Amino acid sequence: MYRNLRKFALMIFVAAAIVPSVAESASAESAMRKAGNGKCEKGEFCLYENEHFNKYNDGGTLDWVGNDYDYNNNEWPNTDDGIDNEASGIWNRTKCVVYLYQHVDHGGTRMAIAPGEKIGVLKDEPIGDNRASSHKFAC
Repeated sequence: MYRNLRKFALMIFVAAAIVPSVAESASAESAMRKAGNGKCEKGEFCLYENEHFNKYNDGGTLDWVGNDYDYNNNEWPNTDDGIDNEASGIWNRTKCVVYLYQHVDHGGTRMAIAPGEKIGVLKDEPIGDNRASSHKFAC
């Protein structure tokens, strides 16, 4: 019985150590999703609301330094317009490959965007125009 009690105590100790780190990770992920100043700067992965990096239309730009599992939690800057299934251009200004996914939680069709790659028109790409819902960095 003493041996089982020690095992149980060890399991409780390990669980207590893991829970705060998971909560901190989720909190950091949420903060990354909301981070960004609407400018595509070095070290960021960026989505553009309109083709050709918003060249011909006023549009929003969103920038990230980390993963986003669900674009439903984001809006184009200074609007109430969500970004899920709304991106028409992308620019990867990071040193990582970024995978863009058709569905939330990194599901569906995926497309790799190489470091430094710019794509002004997504309609001819595997994801297509207005179909992106999440992304993940691979460094």
